[in-house]
Amino acid sequence: MNIYIRLEQLDKTSEKLDGINKLSAKRYLDATRDFTNHTQMLTTMKTDLDLIFKRIKYNKKNKSYLIQSINNNLF
Repeated sequence: MNIYIRLEQLDKTSEKLDGINKLSAKRYLDATRDFTNHTQMLTTMKTDLDLIFKRIKYNKKNKSYLIQSINNNLF
């Protein structure tokens, strides 16, 4: 009879571990999906920021050229 109690305990333990494994797998998939989405968002943000800084650099050069041109025309 003692062996049957032990087997029952092992079955319960096995069921608990199965539940934990399923929960862990679900959380892993959620984390992987979130990581992928965040990585994609960061890549998009980097591309946007690169474009913004290129425009700022272009506008600074253009502003400098315009100021120089105005100064040359005044004198």
